[in-house]
Formats: sequence, C-alpha cells, structure tokens
Amino acid sequence: MKSYRKICRLFILLFAAIAIPNAHAQTKIIYENHFDKADVPIYKSRIFTVPENTRAGAFTLMGNKSFQFIDSETLGQIFPGQEFDDHRMLNEQIEVATDYAKYRESSAADPFFANQRVWMENEAEVHRKLAEYTQGIHDKLKPYLFKVPVYFEGTGAFDVRLKGNVLYVFHGSLGHSTLDTHLVPIVVFSERNVTDVKVDAALAE
Repeated sequence: MKSYRKICRLFILLFAAIAIPNAHAQTKIIYENHFDKADVPIYKSRIFTVPENTRAGAFTLMGNKSFQFIDSETLGQIFPGQEFDDHRMLNEQIEVATDYAKYRESSAADPFFANQRVWMENEAEVHRKLAEYTQGIHDKLKPYLFKVPVYFEGTGAFDVRLKGNVLYVFHGSLGHSTLDTHLVPIVVFSERNVTDVKVDAALAE
C-alpha cells in the first residue's frame, strides 16, 4: 500500500471511530466511485475481537497459521455466552449503507449543492448497490479466525475488505509511535471462502 494512501485511510478510519457518538453523522462505507461485488467492504457488525480471557486458546488453536475457518462449536468456545446472528450483522450493514444513500440523495436534491450533485448521486448509487448486494448474501456467512497486528486497541478501529477470496485487514489507532505492534485474534464473518489474508496497521500521534 502506498504510504500516502495508507495515511489517508488511517485518518478516515480514525475520524469515523472517534466521532462524537451523539452527533448526526452518516457512515460512509465505500470510498471508491464504483461498486464491485468482487471487492467489497465488511462492516464492523461482522467483525469481532476475541475477549482477552480466551485469546490464549485462540492463538493455541491457530498455531503458526495466520487464519483459519472455525465451526460453531469453536466459535462458542472463543466467545462463551455470546450469540451470533447472521441476519442482524447483515441487516446492520444494509441499514448503514441505505442511510448513507438517502443522506447523499437528499443533499444532491438541495439546490445549494447543485455543483456537487454528480458525485453525491454517484455515492448514493454505490451505497444502494452495496445494500442490494448485502441482501443477497444472507445465510452465506462463514466465521474465520485471524491474527492481526495492532498498536493500540482502545483508540483504534478495523477496516476490512474482501477482494475475491483474499481478506484485507487494516487497523488504525492513535498513540505513540514508540510502541510496537502486537497480535490480536479477531473473527470476521465472510460471505466467501477465504484463501489468504493481508494485514497491516498504522498509528497516528
């Protein structure tokens, strides 16, 4: 990843992560100007960080592997007492994409934004297509366990994309650059079989 693009991605991710919770803000999920079903974002409703008290077991399970598919029994062992609802995960992604599309459509219809109408309408269309795509992947989610590097968990967030059968995981956080990364196990629910993973992390001071 080019350093400039990595920096931009970091600040976009952190802005979304630390935005005032009560502020009226719509969540933009796709940053490209087109929708490609072979290269799709995975919303945070489908990403779960393994609890600290079961991380050792998750790492032992994986051994030297960077990722692996896990069954429902293993999922229950890693997340004791937690229930996972595929439909809820996907419905949240649909809702966020649809809300953003409506937000951009409303802005594009405002005469004040006449000079910006084209790109606003394009963003709305892209997010509508994501919502439509997400409708079609119900009952297709598969849980995968990954090891990912992070700097600071408490001040950061994940950005996850599925390109073909390769999962790209990026973690951005705020903190001091003297700190080294450490590995954290996460579970991502993917609609396709994952054959490889690419991970990266960045830090903003």
